[in-house]
Amino acid sequence: MKQKYNLKKLIFYISIFFTVFIPVVIVGLTTWNLYNSKVNLLIHNQTQVLRQVNLEVGEFMEKISKISTYIQANYPDNNSILKSIVDVNDNISTIIILDEKGSINDFYSHENLNIFKGFDYSNKRYFKEIIKGKEYFWSDLFLSTINEEQSLSYSFKINKQVAIIFIKLSDL
Repeated sequence: MKQKYNLKKLIFYISIFFTVFIPVVIVGLTTWNLYNSKVNLLIHNQTQVLRQVNLEVGEFMEKISKISTYIQANYPDNNSILKSIVDVNDNISTIIILDEKGSINDFYSHENLNIFKGFDYSNKRYFKEIIKGKEYFWSDLFLSTINEEQSLSYSFKINKQVAIIFIKLSDL
């Protein structure tokens, strides 16, 4: 038995189908396109921020390296150099000079809470790494015993002594 098709109904259903289907597809594609553009925009913005942070970190590391070179060249002749460097650079909280045994020989800090000449720093990693022969050493984050804040340290050798620059993270 053949089924009879009503042409009016068929045209009606096809027109309803296309009237509903095409806008739904267009809305779906537009939503997908907007979503992808937002994701791409976020990726682009995050990449730009990471590039900027990378650039600023590189500049900061270069600045600390230049400060260490300056200290190496001028420290024995000028003892007030430590005070000058700490006073001029807000992100440097303390500079310590250790003798070959790891005891504090000289220092300057804005916060003289827990630091005295003669303190033994020989068990600290930033001292041990320089004694092992490294030219310089960047430490991991740690809670400074001097000012009780999160800090980084940069240590380097001055003749037979070891200098340590403590960097406050709150000012970076």
